[in-house]
Amino acid sequence: MISIRRGSARVHANDDGSGRIALIGLLVVLALIFTAFRLTAQETSAPARGTIRPFVGAFIPTGDQRDLLEDAVLVGAQASWTVHPNVGLTASFGWTPTTDRVGTR
Repeated sequence: MISIRRGSARVHANDDGSGRIALIGLLVVLALIFTAFRLTAQETSAPARGTIRPFVGAFIPTGDQRDLLEDAVLVGAQASWTVHPNVGLTASFGWTPTTDRVGTR
């Protein structure tokens, strides 16, 4: 960088404005931090104590199991019980009617 002194101010020959951009960015970030407020996405009523959710998927074996098991549909359910607003118990059950390719048919 070349500095040329003119009177009491310095002029830089290679000044690309990156310092000004960094300062503006810093001011924008500080403004966002200090003016942030809480937004709620949805107002919810009293939460349910328990839920049951069914699911459907596919059973596709990979790796070494690919040679032993066939593809199949996967069905099941998931049950959940809310003990406390921050604690819940969840249980899942899934079933697939896959068959063994190696065993007797």
